[in-house]
Amino acid sequence: MRRVEPIGFDARKAAELISGSGLSGILVGSPENVYYTSGLPVLPCFENPILYALRNQLPYLAFVDDEGKVTLFTWFGVTLGVDFSSELVTYADLAGAKDEITSFFRRVSGKVAVDYGVPSYVLGILQAQGLQIEEGDKLMLRLRLVKNEMEIELLRRSAEISEKVISELINYARIGMSREELIREAKLRILSNGCDSIDHITVAFGASNPEILLDERLQPEQLVTLDIGSVYRGYVSDLRKYLYSGKEVPEKYSSLYEKVLEIINRLADDIRPGASFSEIYERAASYYVENGLEPLFASAGHSIGLVTEEAHISPTSDLKFEENMVINIELYAPTEDGIMIGDEETYLVKGSGKEKISGLEPKIYTL
Repeated sequence: MRRVEPIGFDARKAAELISGSGLSGILVGSPENVYYTSGLPVLPCFENPILYALRNQLPYLAFVDDEGKVTLFTWFGVTLGVDFSSELVTYADLAGAKDEITSFFRRVSGKVAVDYGVPSYVLGILQAQGLQIEEGDKLMLRLRLVKNEMEIELLRRSAEISEKVISELINYARIGMSREELIREAKLRILSNGCDSIDHITVAFGASNPEILLDERLQPEQLVTLDIGSVYRGYVSDLRKYLYSGKEVPEKYSSLYEKVLEIINRLADDIRPGASFSEIYERAASYYVENGLEPLFASAGHSIGLVTEEAHISPTSDLKFEENMVINIELYAPTEDGIMIGDEETYLVKGSGKEKISGLEPKIYTL
């Protein structure tokens, strides 16, 4: 019998945060939070993403009470032959789910926080029981920001695969190929190299829109953006490198790239437990000015885990760096022809500062 339990969830810390907030518990419905608290494979990256696909008819929820105990609400079929660490409330269909949720929350009183994934009909059930509802996304973020040893290893593995894919794409690219072909190749290589799913594939030829697939072919002397996000057991990587479709990178690209890379390296040296996100953002802005660049960016990067961007390193953030957070420093500047050029590197926050997780050499590669 297979045991299903969460990888990163800390019941003691959850109890402290929930009870310290004056809550009876927090109800989560987003795929990442249900997976985080229960281990239920509801993320679309897993072997059979049927629970994610049928979430409109067979909802999944997890309730964490003020003692850190997790109750999982799910379709009964997923429990067959499996031992769950959570308490289970099961049902066969949507009507049964509503009945079971109603019955459970008759026994709950006070204030309950909910995340963004809780359906409106469930909010109606809570309100009908007289429960006070509060927003719980920030609380869940605080729980998930600091990673345990297993989460860190999964993030390392995800980053390794993304960088391997980028290296293979650099070797695969050729003049005249379509952007669609390069994107399809990236998708295939993410899976064939061992990741479970694709998070994002941001590929651009020159200054083209990387979010919308245009009918383009790679021309000589173009700058190619390769920004790859892979998913390994739910944990996401996010790494970027550049390829120049020529023999020698023009100075207008190389000099700007080196300036931004220097800023990223200096900023990485500033990261330490206790430093605030807003402080690091302000340092990034000052480094831009020192290098003659305009600090036109909304964030200096982000934390990363079960989602690509957990929390931004922004001027308005009230977060502080803590040991075992995993952080992406991500900074760019515009070239004269409108291409955003820079770098994105991943770091583990350590007691003495930081450890770099990403390993692919930061440079502009050439064909």
